[in-house]
Amino acid sequence: MKNRTLSALLVCVLTIPVGNRIVAQDANSENAGEKTASKADRFIVFQVPDASCAAGGFPSCTIPVGINAEETVVGYYFDSIDATHGFLRLVDGTITTFDVPGSVCIDFSSNCAMPTSINSAGAVVGSYSDGTATHGFLRDRYGDYTKLDPPGSAFTQPNAINRHGEIAGLYCNTTACHGFVRDRHGKFTTIDYPGAVNGTVPLSINKRGDIVGLWYDASDASHIFLRDRDGTLVGLDPPGSIYVFQVVIDDGGELVGYYADPTSLHGFIRHRDGDYTTFSGNAVGIDRSGTVAGWVGNLSGFGSEGFYRLRDGIIRTFLPPNAVVTTVTGISPHGEIIGWFTDPTFVTHAFIRESDRNSRTDEREEED
Repeated sequence: MKNRTLSALLVCVLTIPVGNRIVAQDANSENAGEKTASKADRFIVFQVPDASCAAGGFPSCTIPVGINAEETVVGYYFDSIDATHGFLRLVDGTITTFDVPGSVCIDFSSNCAMPTSINSAGAVVGSYSDGTATHGFLRDRYGDYTKLDPPGSAFTQPNAINRHGEIAGLYCNTTACHGFVRDRHGKFTTIDYPGAVNGTVPLSINKRGDIVGLWYDASDASHIFLRDRDGTLVGLDPPGSIYVFQVVIDDGGELVGYYADPTSLHGFIRHRDGDYTTFSGNAVGIDRSGTVAGWVGNLSGFGSEGFYRLRDGIIRTFLPPNAVVTTVTGISPHGEIIGWFTDPTFVTHAFIRESDRNSRTDEREEED
């Protein structure tokens, strides 16, 4: 069985304007090729103080993976033996690092905390290792921990937590890998998509409890599933897809992600009416206004850039200062974009691209 580990004060804070460039969408997107005046990008670039960032050593230093409406960023960083630890960065720039109690980080590439998601209350989920097995954890906003292991699990990786504290993720026992959802009372329910010979991997859960993720068939190709709160499972592959890499669901029920067809990669939005819009880029998240964030290979053929796609179909790309390769890992409900980039010395840096708040006149009201 193949492992499905989907694997996003001394702080350098830079607020630097960098001009945007506009890129055209695929021909089947709405408003294809439409352009607007570029705006200035504002970035905060930071490192966790204990991260090992020496060029030629372990250049993957600080990796943000989630950001909530309070602009609290969660992620992990690597130390001098390439072990991972968790961090939280508050909106004022304060960074708190943490290891899960019982974790062991004495060996090369061990895992004392690898967060994957943060909700609106500041609760964090992720995984850690105790030296013999990998477990899931829940860290509440007060810093208290709960171990998360479905019955019989030998490997647990929570991938998402919603505002109500419902958690979705992956676990493996001695024979297979399965999806799970844990309700706010601690009850686990296993998720297995019919035909998922090589595993079912929940990746995202919205406030209603709808879950999306990937399932793997006998040929190890990946497909999208949607699990309604009532437990109904539906397959939702974009037309022409042969492999899906990422999918998330927002609170309104729209899906975004990216997939491969026989010739190239495409970002997509699956609207609430079931229609798909595709575009160039690897989409990883969507905010309340309908802005999609992700990353895309740049036009020179070397490196990558971040992008955001406005609800009207306009796509703007961006590069943090001194970036060669840029990877976007998430977007907050209000449009702050997080990720990491590699500089010319191959050292990585975490970044936050501040939101264009003044341009968000069509932001959807959050439902109760």
